[in-house]
Amino acid sequence: MFSSTDSEEEVEEVVRRPRVFKERLGYVEIEGTFDFNERFRLTATKMESILLTIGPRLQHSTERSHAISARNQLIMALRWLGTGVQYWCDGDAQGVSKCSVCRSVKRVVRAINDTLLQEFVKWPDDNPAGIAEDF
Repeated sequence: MFSSTDSEEEVEEVVRRPRVFKERLGYVEIEGTFDFNERFRLTATKMESILLTIGPRLQHSTERSHAISARNQLIMALRWLGTGVQYWCDGDAQGVSKCSVCRSVKRVVRAINDTLLQEFVKWPDDNPAGIAEDF
């Protein structure tokens, strides 16, 4: 790969491109319950309740590389789940990359499945076998 003449020649140094972070917009400015409900299919108070429950699981341990807050991860996931918008559209609205939206949606869905699923999705207590037979 390198010949003996390479050591004599000046080897060109690789220059890394600096990382560029987009400005994060967020949805903190949304006023009115109708606008919030229309965007996220959920009221702001319900979103806050979910955030209190799963927020610690979403929080990054450091702010390194401009880590996305738990609130913004939840907002991106709710918007994606509620509207079916593509990752890049959701990312453009939040000022993050498509990959960041994908990772955030995965983290939020996993946190909801691990913490809230058993509380809200379950078989009725009275005769689950009868439900299967009726079906």
